[in-house]
Amino acid sequence: MILNPEGTGIRGDILKHMDDIADRTKADIFLLQPKQLDADSVSLHGNMEVSSEGKLRFQIYGDMECCEHAKTRLLIMIDQIVRVQNSINQVMITDSQ
Repeated sequence: MILNPEGTGIRGDILKHMDDIADRTKADIFLLQPKQLDADSVSLHGNMEVSSEGKLRFQIYGDMECCEHAKTRLLIMIDQIVRVQNSINQVMITDSQ
């Protein structure tokens, strides 16, 4: 949903929107790669299939108010992306009948 069509990076419009959020909220926002899990942490927290492997992460720095504002705006952005993807899937299902 947020990767470019080649799957090699994040879409430009997503990065631009994140930059706009950072500018408006005065927070520093970083999009991080998924955590690499080692065998010890997997055995403590369950099997590897259920782990959060493969999920991108946000790291937000700034004062508490800036961070909360940025976090809220990022969650809204994610919600809008998911909603658009669900709408596309519903149209595909509707058109195929």
